[in-house]
This record gives sequence, C-alpha cells and structure tokens, in this order.
Amino acid sequence: MRKWIKWLLVGCLLLLLGVGAVYEHAQQGTSAQAKTKALPKNEGKVIVYYRYGKKGSSHKSVYETKTLTGKVGTTYHTYAADLLNNYNWMVLHSHSKNVTGTYTHKKTTKVYYDYWDVVEKNYEFKHGADLLLELTADHRIGGFDRNLQDGVEMVAQRPSFKQSYYEVTYSERGDTSGEGKNDSGLKEFRYRLGTTHRYKDPRNGNIYTLVITKKGGITFHAVATKGSTMDELVKVNARGKLVKAEIKK
Repeated sequence: MRKWIKWLLVGCLLLLLGVGAVYEHAQQGTSAQAKTKALPKNEGKVIVYYRYGKKGSSHKSVYETKTLTGKVGTTYHTYAADLLNNYNWMVLHSHSKNVTGTYTHKKTTKVYYDYWDVVEKNYEFKHGADLLLELTADHRIGGFDRNLQDGVEMVAQRPSFKQSYYEVTYSERGDTSGEGKNDSGLKEFRYRLGTTHRYKDPRNGNIYTLVITKKGGITFHAVATKGSTMDELVKVNARGKLVKAEIKK
C-alpha cells in the first residue's frame, strides 16, 4: 500500500513538472512574438547586412546588421560601413543594387554590403624568428609583427588609412598589451610615413632601425651589440610583398 502511494506521488510530481515546462515554453513563445510584432500597415522595413569573407571564397559571415523603418512609399537610403579603418582592414567589395529604394509593406527589403576580409601571411625564419603580415585584400599593410631571436617583438599597425602613420610597439614576445610594461621594457611610438627611426634597447644595447616609405612599405633592421651577433633585416614593400629576409645569428 505504501509503495503504491509512493509511486502515485512521484507520478503527480512528474506531471506537475511537465505542465510547468510547457507553460514556460508557451510564455517564451509569447515573448518572442511580442519582440517581432508586426509593423503598422503604413510602414515598411529594411534590413542592411554587412558581410565579410575571404577574397575568392563564396562563404560570408555577418559582421553586423542595421534595421530601418519608414512610411510606405517614401525613400530609404543605406550606406556602406567603414570596416577598413579602426584596425579592421576589410575592403568593400560589392553591394546589392537596392541600396536606395522605396519602403514597402508587402515584405522586408534586404540590402547587402560585402567586404573582403583581412589577409594573414606568416613567415617562419631561422633561429626562432618570424613575421606576421596582416594585409588588406587590395594589398595594403595593416599589421607588421616581427618576433626576433633576442626575444623582442616589434609590432607596427596602421589604425586608419585616413591617417599617414603607424603605431609601433617594442616589447618582450607575447607582451604587447602594456600590462608588463615595467618588466618587458615596452615602448610605444607613433611614426609617420616617409620617416626613419632608431630605437636602442636600454637593457642590452641592441639597436632597431625602422624605415617607413611614403606609401607605407616597411624595412626593419635589428642588430645585437653585446654577447650576440644577431643581425636581422626584413623588408616588405607598400604592396605587402616580402622583398628581403636576411636572418643571421
């Protein structure tokens, strides 16, 4: 008798849990419907998709979307987003024909802007040295990242192609965030195009010379002065092509 009562109670509990789950699901469905409430009959909607992908690939990912609404019969205007600057380095490739049009209530209008994603090129040199280039799809240098055999990392980045300079940091490998500034000897500079700069590491006297052409090409020369014969010369032209790499220990 007690076992029968026990199983009856368990069954009731499971039934209550099931009803609760169904009720919660129904509430969620109601909430979702509220969020996608239909527009008034005199309004239309336009969704703008900003997509990106590798040059030559059909696959595209959505970077962001924007939604516009307006009165039926009035004109809408959409615009390309600036995904080239602010360290994005993505180039606008194409867009759909309906970037400007008229609001309609029959269906949502979809507009597409497509961008070519940044291109990464990795070069492994002798003695643990390497180079990472981040290029725009139209062959402009966004990032130049050198790891040297003496444990120093030099990074030059173009934050905006509207401005004619690189942001340059010297640090221990893997520490370009600034968090290890006191330990790694991190230094930050802003160098204009068409200039030459020389930095001497205060810890060991190693000398780093950076030459930036007027069009953005980079030549970087690292020479040890004490306890090592390190001599590294890497040159990348303004089109992002590695022209020279001489690595000596």
